[in-house]
Amino acid sequence: MKNNTKKIVAIVLMAGAILPALAQAAIPAIMLEKSASYALRDTVRAFSVPTTDSTGKVRYFDVIIDLNVNAGGIISSTANVLATPSPVITTKVIVPGNYKVTGSTDTCKVNNITLTNGRVQSFFKCTRGTAVNELSVANGTISAGHPYFAELTAKKANLYSDVATQTWGLTNGITFAIGSCSYYYASYAVGAKTDGSQIVLSTYSRGVAPYTYTCGNTLVRVP
Repeated sequence: MKNNTKKIVAIVLMAGAILPALAQAAIPAIMLEKSASYALRDTVRAFSVPTTDSTGKVRYFDVIIDLNVNAGGIISSTANVLATPSPVITTKVIVPGNYKVTGSTDTCKVNNITLTNGRVQSFFKCTRGTAVNELSVANGTISAGHPYFAELTAKKANLYSDVATQTWGLTNGITFAIGSCSYYYASYAVGAKTDGSQIVLSTYSRGVAPYTYTCGNTLVRVP
């Protein structure tokens, strides 16, 4: 009887250790609303669609969704979906020039200046209709010498899990939208990645720091 009691106690203790771990497992998710996307006729295209797996790891995909319609004009409940990993985007110095915001008529012009400490600061002027909105990022780590060091550390951007893969900066003093992303909050952190021909911008929520990814845009350089 004593042995059975010991086994029961052991099982209860194991369950007590396992259940909290299971409870902490993330739910895999697709965040299509946080991508740069557009639709034309029967095709939906989305760029840099974030997904999270059961461990909370974030990955990015470019997605093409082809809808089907029958002779009666009824849209099928199934679609053809092609998802490929988004191009590898790094923290290279952003190439100055003119960019088109994917899935939008918005455009951005980027100009660079080299700071006295050798960092390169990139200034974005993004046009949406008649409105011109601005943000700025500087390459290198969030450390002494970054032009927005105090502001970014106050917002704890340096604690964000993706901090080492992005070039960081701030929006200007007003809240604005670029393309499908309406959450470029006034004077809040923004991250940028580039492969030289395109830029992925990311903006972050105004919740408790460190902030979480809210939405972003893909910008493609044009002649």
